[in-house]
Amino acid sequence: MGTRLVIHERVLKKVNLIKLSHNVNIVVDVIDNQSENAKYDPISNKIFINPMNVLNHKMNEYPDLELEEVTELVFCHELGHAFDPLRPNNEQLQAVAQKAICDQSEKSVNDYLDLMVKAEKNAWLNGKQFVSESLRSVYDDDNQKNIARCREMYLNALKNYLT
Repeated sequence: MGTRLVIHERVLKKVNLIKLSHNVNIVVDVIDNQSENAKYDPISNKIFINPMNVLNHKMNEYPDLELEEVTELVFCHELGHAFDPLRPNNEQLQAVAQKAICDQSEKSVNDYLDLMVKAEKNAWLNGKQFVSESLRSVYDDDNQKNIARCREMYLNALKNYLT
């Protein structure tokens, strides 16, 4: 069996264990063509996970953790998006993003960035309930790093869209 297939199987096995242990009914699809480790899509209510990117995240950020532990960190954050009762819906996001794109004022860009950072913070807090106790401090550290990079990442994405 190829290494790639083994990585996919290990990641999906962990995802399914988390879903079962918390009685979570959400569709998870594997994708290979994205730069993120995982992504929650509110329109389809699916989580997309890229096992090879999760492996890279493990190798680069958490070499002492097992692949399954890093999968838990990544997947639980995405579950946090799915279970966020304050999650901005797609129309809200589109309206705020469109305003930022159209008028490009500092205020509208900051409103967009604030909304995106808030969504990440909510995902972090909501996802924590799914993380094993032994990984909670690592989960907090991982999400602090994510939030610190978040504003700049969304600003760059907005700038790239505008150019």
